[in-house]
Amino acid sequence: NIIIDGKHVKIRNPQDAEKLGIGMIHQHFKLVDVLTATENIILGLEGKLDLKAAAEKIRQICDAYGFDIDPNQKVYDMSVSQKQTVEIVKVLYRGADILILRVSDPEAFMDVCSRAVKNGITVYSFQESPKNGIEEYVTAWCGISPEMLGQAQAEAVAAGVKAGKVAEDATVFYLSPTLTNPTHITNCDSFVKALSEAYPNMTIITDETGSGQPATVAAELIDAYLLSNPEISVMVANGANETSVMAAKVEGINAYDDLWVVGCDGGEEQAEMLYIGSLDVTVCQDTYGVGYNSAKNALTIHQGGTVDFYTPVGCELLFPEGVEEYCKEGGWDMTAWNSYKG
Repeated sequence: NIIIDGKHVKIRNPQDAEKLGIGMIHQHFKLVDVLTATENIILGLEGKLDLKAAAEKIRQICDAYGFDIDPNQKVYDMSVSQKQTVEIVKVLYRGADILILRVSDPEAFMDVCSRAVKNGITVYSFQESPKNGIEEYVTAWCGISPEMLGQAQAEAVAAGVKAGKVAEDATVFYLSPTLTNPTHITNCDSFVKALSEAYPNMTIITDETGSGQPATVAAELIDAYLLSNPEISVMVANGANETSVMAAKVEGINAYDDLWVVGCDGGEEQAEMLYIGSLDVTVCQDTYGVGYNSAKNALTIHQGGTVDFYTPVGCELLFPEGVEEYCKEGGWDMTAWNSYKG
């Protein structure tokens, strides 16, 4: 049951959600780089559109919420935080008063949380970790712990050893979105510790800067490390973006049998990578557990109750042999994937 403003509602599609004032801000931005902030914000709206009037409305929204964006600035000239702000203003422009968001930039997340709290809004976080200094603003969070994720990634490499695909003295490359974020530092440290204890002869290479958001940066880093370290036989991605780029690299150089690639996250895209062979295993967070526990906790908070600050959920390793069943549960059609199978 979904109840909004005391009324039971049915949400069948994004349009229904928008009419009810629910806005979704995705982790990976849905923006057109060559367009301005204003053009992106009104893109897709029906009726006659006035750019000047739209820009003025955007300024009013920014003034009301304390945002700082130039309606006429091109998206390709914006920082990650500015792009995140454009996405938020986009849903506010459409009348949303319930925001579901997954902020990828820590500073942007802190900024959004602080403004929400100042406006009397309760924030429930779906971030990976409370170790980002967000405790001041966030009521609770639910997700896999960074320590558990690191251990699961190490188990995914161990699976390659047990399958005879990875040597016990292999060279492993670990790529994270950033190793300045406390969550990713913990992920990485936990992975290195677990893998080193299991296989002390393995060499583990980690990038100190991280790939950041753009896929081009991740691709350049992977190319550079493979070129300077041709002995790398295992690649571990600590993010969905990094997973996609690593899989694309395997396809591009036809290294299906030469590299053991560990992905991060579940979903249709990762399932396709596993099926065609560009990914060997991925670490799936218990998304049902996140959704169920988050909804349960949010309801408790709404009713005036209290919840633990952290509600942990588990994860599982998904291998190619489990993809068919996984896709049945997700309702995904695998027919088109056969032509891409490597």
